[in-house]
Amino acid sequence: MSDTAAVGGVMIPQMIKRGYAAPFTAAVTASSSTIGIIIPPSVPMVLLSAYMGLSTGALFAAGLVAGILMALGLIATAWWISVKRNYPVEAAFSVGHLGKTFASAFPALLMPIIILGGILSGVFTPTEASAVAVAYGVIAGMLLYRSLSVRSLYRALVESAVLTGAVMFVTAAAHTLGYTFTYESLGQLVLGPMTELDIGPIAFLLMLSLILIITGTFLDGIAMMFIVVPLFLPSVQLLGIEPLQFAMVVIICWGIGQQTPPVGAALFITSVISRVDVIRITRANLPFIAVMFAVLLAVILWPEGIVMSVPRLLGL
Repeated sequence: MSDTAAVGGVMIPQMIKRGYAAPFTAAVTASSSTIGIIIPPSVPMVLLSAYMGLSTGALFAAGLVAGILMALGLIATAWWISVKRNYPVEAAFSVGHLGKTFASAFPALLMPIIILGGILSGVFTPTEASAVAVAYGVIAGMLLYRSLSVRSLYRALVESAVLTGAVMFVTAAAHTLGYTFTYESLGQLVLGPMTELDIGPIAFLLMLSLILIITGTFLDGIAMMFIVVPLFLPSVQLLGIEPLQFAMVVIICWGIGQQTPPVGAALFITSVISRVDVIRITRANLPFIAVMFAVLLAVILWPEGIVMSVPRLLGL
């Protein structure tokens, strides 16, 4: 949600101003924000790793390949749509311009390196990493770029509070629904029989993905985690499914749930910013959602290459 608000608040007005269709700009912003929960640092990964008793660093590493694949797929889809619709081009690609841009952006690009390096090396916890990131961002903005004044920092805090408040109304409703499901044991009643089916690991993960995506249309990710995940964890252990693979399936389905109405946090944020209704954004978002499904299928079918390769390389 924070990725959607932070990037969308800057990019959506500028893209619309340059001639891009408002639903397309909102869809690009909403779908690309999903990468934020797959490529670390990721708050959902921190929550899920703590809930499942996994190493946060290992889960972070498990998301790198899947996140890069999703990023490349979304870039290719956005490029194809832009060419097909003949959207405006700013300037021809230049290696020199890329180098200058990279040099100027290097202090900002250090932030994820500091966060990931600190967590993976054990210097600080994920919670401490968020505080370090905020402090570094303020210092970089005020001292290095000299573009962040006290007044603009105040405005940023106010805008963040307003956007957070809008999303929290949706999240509160989802949590209330999730609490009702838990209190009445509806999850066990509806999904319990499915956990007892005699099926293989791939079929089980496909069925799990379908259930997570359906529940993700009306529950937020945290509520979904508390209701659905505990029901399927015993089956994961019995079938010998790697916990990191199971966690990545949950995370990607969590991300897809952010893109689907009626409870899609990314959709509601981009709708507020772009002033486009959720249904039009959803239609424009369908090609990007298809990319997410393709990555989810790759995680299910090829866990050794997509999920486990980087954690094993790093000895996690």
